[in-house]
Amino acid sequence: MIFVVNFFISSPLVVGILHTEACLKKLAEEKSDLRASGIDLLEIRLDALPHDCPILIEWPLPVIATARDPKEGGLNKLSLTQRQQLLESALPWVSMIDVELCSAKEFSSLIARAREVQRSLILSYHNFHKTPSLAELQELATRAHNLGATIFKVATMTQSEEELQRLLEFQQLSHPLPVAAMGMGLLGKKSRPLLAAAGSALVYGYLYEPLTTMPTPAQWSSKKLAKRIKCMKNRQYLERVLFRSKLDFKRV
Repeated sequence: MIFVVNFFISSPLVVGILHTEACLKKLAEEKSDLRASGIDLLEIRLDALPHDCPILIEWPLPVIATARDPKEGGLNKLSLTQRQQLLESALPWVSMIDVELCSAKEFSSLIARAREVQRSLILSYHNFHKTPSLAELQELATRAHNLGATIFKVATMTQSEEELQRLLEFQQLSHPLPVAAMGMGLLGKKSRPLLAAAGSALVYGYLYEPLTTMPTPAQWSSKKLAKRIKCMKNRQYLERVLFRSKLDFKRV
């Protein structure tokens, strides 16, 4: 069963990242319990898995497949051809593919095939050095939109409050497509719930095991992140109710 995902929603979707064979085994054991955890989507890092790793046939949630470019944090030094083959082989069982914006031209045939079989496209940008200017980020989002992305994902280094504020400002701007922004580095963990509250379409956390490419204290568990966002939603709802009650009281 292939899931259809609506990104045009007011609340962020929580993504649980799978990146090891052990993660996939745990998922197979926990299928029935995962739906109640608050996680909405799964991302499978094909670049991180062994080439002979068995893949599930049935998934409990919609799946995003990515085979990350080594220049943007990809593992195992996969070539462009290897990455394309991995993503093409995933098309029968995923709902979305995530391709780096810088690779979109080289992956044009893959993207065309994904459209043919009605898979959504995430075009992503990762910067492990800094958070670019607002103008640069807006230009990237426009490029992603022009290339037919369903959603633009941007992950940048947030080592200072200034960089985090810039990323928050970018998330809150008006864009031609849904945007999922996230910080990395010193303020990366702080950025996730803040950007979720600011309107990020997706918010990512690891499922079962932290990513080895990042310090564990800087990472969110997707289950804990889902609980945090649920609390945020409940608080926002309560604030709206209280605000309306005050208005009604004043009218009386």
